[in-house]
Amino acid sequence: MPSPRTDPAKRHYRLEEMFVQLALRLAFPRQAVHLHPALAAVDLAPDLVVGSMSSPRVVVGVTRLSAQNAVQVKAWRDLYELLLYRRQHPRTRVLRVLFGEPGAASWNRALERVFDLHLFVRGLDGGAHTERLLHRLTAGVAGVPAKEAASWLEARLDATARCCLARLAGHLAVRGPVYVLPEAPCDRTLVTEPFHPTALRRAVVLLGIFPELARLPPISGEPIPAGWLESMGFMGGDGRLAEPWRGWVEGARGAVGRRALTALVEEAVAPSRRVRTRMLQSGRTLAYFETWYGRLAAFARPGRHLARALRLPANECAACGGHPALLALRNLLKLDGGDTFGNARLLAGLGLGRDTSDLYRVSRWFSGEEPPDETADWDAVWPWFERAFALLRDTPGVERRLVWPLFYDEAMKNRQVDPLGRLLRIALDGQGSWQARHPTFLDPAGGVATVRCWRLGDTVYHWKSAHDGHRDKTKELAAKGVAMRAVCPGERFVLVIDGDFCDRDLSALAAAGGWDLVLPVSSWQREGAAALRASRRR
Repeated sequence: MPSPRTDPAKRHYRLEEMFVQLALRLAFPRQAVHLHPALAAVDLAPDLVVGSMSSPRVVVGVTRLSAQNAVQVKAWRDLYELLLYRRQHPRTRVLRVLFGEPGAASWNRALERVFDLHLFVRGLDGGAHTERLLHRLTAGVAGVPAKEAASWLEARLDATARCCLARLAGHLAVRGPVYVLPEAPCDRTLVTEPFHPTALRRAVVLLGIFPELARLPPISGEPIPAGWLESMGFMGGDGRLAEPWRGWVEGARGAVGRRALTALVEEAVAPSRRVRTRMLQSGRTLAYFETWYGRLAAFARPGRHLARALRLPANECAACGGHPALLALRNLLKLDGGDTFGNARLLAGLGLGRDTSDLYRVSRWFSGEEPPDETADWDAVWPWFERAFALLRDTPGVERRLVWPLFYDEAMKNRQVDPLGRLLRIALDGQGSWQARHPTFLDPAGGVATVRCWRLGDTVYHWKSAHDGHRDKTKELAAKGVAMRAVCPGERFVLVIDGDFCDRDLSALAAAGGWDLVLPVSSWQREGAAALRASRRR
C-alpha cells in the first residue's frame, strides 16, 4: 500500500489535517496539539488531540467527503468515536471538520445536533479557495520531512487561506453545551463460536460469475474459452483453482457446508451475467479502445471530437458488457490509482452535478444503456483517456491485471448478490420481511440515518462483509447497533458478519452494547445457524 509520502491522495488528506492542526494552534495557543498521537485515550486512533493524550481537552476528526455515500459511511465511523469519548471521557469536546462537498443537508443537520462542532471548511469565507490551494500544494509536500511539514504549509498559505484559517480557529475555540447521547445498551452481547476470518461473499461472487468452477451448469450462450481461466490466473497448472480463489471457496464450503454454498451460488448466477461478460470480453474491450483511441488521436484537438466519438453502436456495447471506451477508461485508470476513479470523479471532471440521479445516469453510460451526454465538457477529461491509453500500451499482461478491478470494484459491489442475507433468510425458513429504514437516535422519525434490516417480530437482523476495511466497518456497525437500540430498546438486534474481522473487532462490537447477538459466518455449522434460529423465539 502506498505511504502518505508517495500516494497523492494521502498527501492531500494529510495537508488538510495539517491545516486543521494550524487552526488548533491558533485556537489553543497554550495547549499542545498532537497530530496522529502515538497514544490514545480510547481504543481508537484520533486525527488530532488538544491537551493530554490520555485525557484530552479536545479531539478533532478530519474527514474528506468524496464518494456519493461518503457522508453516511464516514459519519457512522465518526459517531463511534464520539460514542467512545462520551462514555470514557465525557468532558472531552469532540469536533468534526470536513473538506469537500457538504452533501445531504438532512444528514448534516442530524450530525450538527450530536457533535460539539460539525463544520465544513468550504462553508467558511475563503474555504473553497483554501481547498484548491491545499490541492495544488499536494505535489510539493512529497519530499518535506514530517516534522517540518506543518511549518512548510503555513509558509505557503496566501492571505485568503490565512483568513480562512483564522475563522476556522474561532469556531474550534468556541465551547458550547455537550450533547448527551441517548443510550440503552444491552446487558450482554453473545458472540457465537468458532471465530476466524472467512470469505463467503468473495467465494459466492466468484462462483456466481463462473459456476463451472463449482461444477454447476454453465451460463448458456457465453462459454469460457479454452485456456482462458488459466491465462487469467483463476486456474493453476495442476488443474485446480489458484490462490487466493481456492482458499476462499474451500473456506466458504467449510464454514456453511457444500449444500448451503451451492444454493447461494445458484442464486448469484443470474445477477452476475454482466460482469461475466465484461471479464470474458476484456480483451475485446481493450482492442476496441485501442483502435477507437487511435482514430481520435489523429485529430489536432482530439478532445473536441470526444463527445461525438463516444456515440457507439448498441451491439458493440452489448458484446463488451457495456460501453467499451468508458469501461476501458475506468478499469485502466484503476490500475494506476486504485479505487480513486469512479462515477463521482467523472461527473466532477465534466462539470456536472453529483446527486443520486446524476450518478445513476452515469452508470447507464457505462452499461451502454444510455448514450453519454454530448453537452458535457468532455474536452476537459481528454487527458484521462491519454493516460488510460499509455497504461494499455505500457502495462505488461494488462488483460490479466484487469481481473482485479473487475472483480473487486464491480463484482464485489454488486448489491444483487447478497449471500449473507440469503443465508440468514434460509435459516429463518423465509419468515420475516424487509425493514428498509430502521430509525436511529440521529433521527427517531426515520427520515435520515436509517439502517436497512430484516425483521421477524421484534428481532432485527443486519449483516455485513468486510475485508481490507474491516476496522472501519467495525466502527460503523458498532455505531449503528447503538443508534438503533437507543430508539427501540425493547427490540433484539442480531448481526451476521463475514470477512477479515479480528478478535479486536468482535470485542469492540460486544463492548459497544448495540447487538444482542454477533454471529461470524465461521460459526455457522457449529453454533451460528442454531443461534440464529433461536433468535426468532422470545
